[in-house]
Amino acid sequence: MITNQDILHVISRMDLRLDVPSLRPDNSLASQGVDSLDMATLLLELEGQFGRVIPPEEISQLRTIEQIVRYLNQEPAAAL
Repeated sequence: MITNQDILHVISRMDLRLDVPSLRPDNSLASQGVDSLDMATLLLELEGQFGRVIPPEEISQLRTIEQIVRYLNQEPAAAL
């Protein structure tokens, strides 16, 4: 099971000017200083780290660490 700490660990490995320990899992990452390019990079890192593909139509719904954790812990949809 993926946790908030797992996501924070990935963020800490990225070269962002953020105070990672102060990030709030329930606040939007944008309001905490993560811009759209950083968010795209983060999602690519998470895809590689956790072996999940995040479809473009899902990306706009992933604004907080908690939302990302819930999404990554869902069972992947079965291929048709």
